[in-house]
Amino acid sequence: MGICNQKYFFGKLYQGHFGLAKTVWLYGVLVNITYLITVNIFNLFKTNTTPQELILFTLLALAYNLIYMSGAWEAAEKYQGRHLWVALTKCLLIIEYFIWAIGFFILIEMLLEL
Repeated sequence: MGICNQKYFFGKLYQGHFGLAKTVWLYGVLVNITYLITVNIFNLFKTNTTPQELILFTLLALAYNLIYMSGAWEAAEKYQGRHLWVALTKCLLIIEYFIWAIGFFILIEMLLEL
């Protein structure tokens, strides 16, 4: 996938063009589970993770999740099916926004300690 295609992909994801189910389950749940497993495997084999590496992992996850969460919200706005799925998605996203806000403040604290 070239640079232009990646920008196009992230633009489409950000604008909610992939649909609600695909955005939430594939680009939200599956990608984040894969990311968490990858980071944990990395930490398992590398016994002393530096604060810089942890900050980098957190920044990458934060950047991706801001794009995904905005896209999921947009996909929920465009969704034409049952309103229950829209409400559940928006509740999930509000909880995720709070979790990421807490993570962001922890990241800032880590940066200040360096």
